[in-house]
Amino acid sequence: MKRKRCRSCGCLFEPFTSLQIACKTECAIALSKTKEGSDHAKKAYQRDTALMKKVFYASDIKTRKEAAKKACHEYIRERDKNKGCITCGNPLGSKFDAGHFLKGTNSYTKFMEKNIHGQCVNCNQYNGGREREYEHALIEKYGHITVLALKKLRTKTAKRTVDDYKAIEAHYKNKLKALGE
Repeated sequence: MKRKRCRSCGCLFEPFTSLQIACKTECAIALSKTKEGSDHAKKAYQRDTALMKKVFYASDIKTRKEAAKKACHEYIRERDKNKGCITCGNPLGSKFDAGHFLKGTNSYTKFMEKNIHGQCVNCNQYNGGREREYEHALIEKYGHITVLALKKLRTKTAKRTVDDYKAIEAHYKNKLKALGE
């Protein structure tokens, strides 16, 4: 590691870490009593904490799952923004949901594009998703066989890893970028 000059006594020393600013314990104690020393320590602590959080959240399954869901729903909202509500046909406007035919709690179909469509807040949140109307709209859009295939997946579950959620997030971010081009 490159030699540094002690901020307390001014002598050259070889630090153990890139954050070390004093050559010995006495200099570190003296420096900690000054504003410069405490500011440096505070910044080093904040930098280390930010790095630890970044590493933690990059591998935290709950965070990755939420990020994948957000990316998927952003894509669906962009894809369906100029279409009507899948269940009632009314214009969606600026605020609408990415409504699931098979509920979003189903881990297997949660990120399937044919299971998620733009749905007005009234239909999705206040009328329970209007499952019957949703099914009729899907039959009209994709055909009866596709809807039956989706329904067969209702009981299937998926155990996803952090890497799976990262891949899903990247997939939908790329699709969203392609829509914008």
